[in-house]
Amino acid sequence: MLLSTVLHGDLNHNWYFDTVWTTSMYLDTIAMLPQLWMLVVKGGHVEALTSHFVAAIFFSRFLTFSFWFTGFPELAPEDGGFNKMGYLLCGCHAIQLLLSVQAELKMKHLDGHYRVKHLVYLAIMGEKDVRGVCTPKLMMEIMELMDVNPLDEPYLIARIKVAIEDCYFRMKEIGAHRVTIENGIDVEALSVNLELDRVGFMKKISPSGLLYCVETKTALADVISANSHDVFCCSAAVEMHSTGKRQDVPLVFFEQSVCSECESRRSEEHTSELQSP
Repeated sequence: MLLSTVLHGDLNHNWYFDTVWTTSMYLDTIAMLPQLWMLVVKGGHVEALTSHFVAAIFFSRFLTFSFWFTGFPELAPEDGGFNKMGYLLCGCHAIQLLLSVQAELKMKHLDGHYRVKHLVYLAIMGEKDVRGVCTPKLMMEIMELMDVNPLDEPYLIARIKVAIEDCYFRMKEIGAHRVTIENGIDVEALSVNLELDRVGFMKKISPSGLLYCVETKTALADVISANSHDVFCCSAAVEMHSTGKRQDVPLVFFEQSVCSECESRRSEEHTSELQSP
């Protein structure tokens, strides 16, 4: 407030309105700092609404900066003196734009999928031999980001390795100049394939060869959660993932083909197993 009473424009030819407007601009300049600090200290999952908010703020600050940069000559004093308000306004909006860019970049690095894309991009660019792409360090980092435990789920390692090598061969085919962080590796497809591999493994070790909902215990499972890796029937999945942060958790559908007679018999056997001490 004190700064705006000393340094403010003369756009409305009214001291009060010019001061109030300049105060709001100064507050806008530092308003992103708390949000940026929260992103720095959080270091984990970011809600979709928060990421959309940061992206919208960045676009808004870019448009505002463009407006004042274009109108810079209009802020110059009529006597031709130093355009202090022009530099102050453009400087404040440039700071706002930089802070919003920082928040946007931090938001991306908090996204596990974006970090996988970034790691794969760095690994394949400039590499001349595919055998040098999938280093142990890279594999461990990607498995941690994709929530894969190499000790408990060694059967998923090959899936990740093949996805990275496919990205390298695609880069060689279309040219390195056409590969970006965003189009390098399809992390969403990799995530779906990992969940389907988990389903296939659980079917193999299941006595009945079928998977049952972890909530109802008796209904056949239809989906697997990409977060908890639990399987649910459709009704339980809707009930469990319709509110809160679980709404952002992807669900992967899979089929279990079995005739009605076998389904009824195996359901009875499964129920008796659950009831037995």
